[in-house]
Amino acid sequence: IRDRCGYSKAACWNGFVYVFGGANESGCLSDVYRFNIAENQWETCASMNIARSHMEIYQANDKLYLLGGQVNYTEDGKDGIINQLNGWTALQTPAVEEYDPAIDAWTKMLDLPQNKSGFSVAEINEEIMLYGGFDGEISAEGFSYLGVLTPKLRVSTNGRTVKVAWDQMTGAAGYQIEVNGQVSNAGTEAVYTHTVQAGTMYQYRVRAVFADGNGPWSSYVYKTPHDSKRDAKEIGNGTAVNDKPVSYTHLTL
Repeated sequence: IRDRCGYSKAACWNGFVYVFGGANESGCLSDVYRFNIAENQWETCASMNIARSHMEIYQANDKLYLLGGQVNYTEDGKDGIINQLNGWTALQTPAVEEYDPAIDAWTKMLDLPQNKSGFSVAEINEEIMLYGGFDGEISAEGFSYLGVLTPKLRVSTNGRTVKVAWDQMTGAAGYQIEVNGQVSNAGTEAVYTHTVQAGTMYQYRVRAVFADGNGPWSSYVYKTPHDSKRDAKEIGNGTAVNDKPVSYTHLTL
């Protein structure tokens, strides 16, 4: 790695070892590197928007999420709780960033409910739980974070309409749905129904809307509705052909 550092976070993903941030004698770092195992060499990636150390990392939705951590001192101290640690003045941050390895890009996500660094993270009953860490004083109090969870979609059709449903998400004020690239508000209910054109493939994804911002998008699901009366007529007169795509859920491996 080009820079000397400690207190970084590392993750393995699709044949690479990623190293995020950390700190050295100059303070916290925003640098990101990955080790290409096949080529046996280090590569530079897009830097984090926030220089940080002592953060936690979580993988979901084919993305990597950097949660909280320790950041450099700011003049007004409004971004966190100022503490003396390891010889320099520092503070904790509630910031969460999403890293997409496929396009080497960062997106700001919902903040944690409190400033925290040096904590542990675990998924329990489909909730992300944060335990322990430092937030001005040593604390073992745990809390949940919903900002990286996505709806699990179920899709069905009667040939004239498509129904997309999902389970209600705790803390969500509403939902947005994307249909073939067009985003619209889906309201507060965990269901969306619309009229469709038979034989046309439709692509859907959904995300929760929280009071402080939007959650991440779900994985895509696809559906191609068909006209059952037309199909029966074609079968009756012998003109039916096997041209009806099977609906499927897209998975990225």
